[in-house]
Amino acid sequence: MVLKRETSWLRSTLAGAATGVLVLGLVGRLATALVAVAAGRPSNLSARGLLEVAVIGALFGVVGGLLAWALRRALPGAGKARGVVVGGGLFAIALVWSWLGGHLEPSGDGVWWTLAVVGAVFLVYGLVLELWLEREAQNSNLTPSS
Repeated sequence: MVLKRETSWLRSTLAGAATGVLVLGLVGRLATALVAVAAGRPSNLSARGLLEVAVIGALFGVVGGLLAWALRRALPGAGKARGVVVGGGLFAIALVWSWLGGHLEPSGDGVWWTLAVVGAVFLVYGLVLELWLEREAQNSNLTPSS
């Protein structure tokens, strides 16, 4: 087989980006909108806002895909635990990025609910990505390679 490593990191990166758009971007934005509505605030949903979070989700997803690829090589057989590590790691990166950018105010009203929901979305991202990559690995084992 030729270029298996390159293909696996590329597939992992693409899967991470696609999962990031869907889970981190769109589902994450809808989840935070629900938190806002539950807190009695407007959801502020807009097409532009959804597009922005989809792009940010894709960017974080690329990082998550590369992290998942590296962890799959370093921790074979870890399964869902790898997904939790990927999601938790990306959540930590997002927190630091938000804090350094001045977008995170821990004293704000409802910020803990928002952080809990966003953290859960990141964990779901990691698990969905791991399931995707596991299925991809099973499918590649079923097809002849030469």
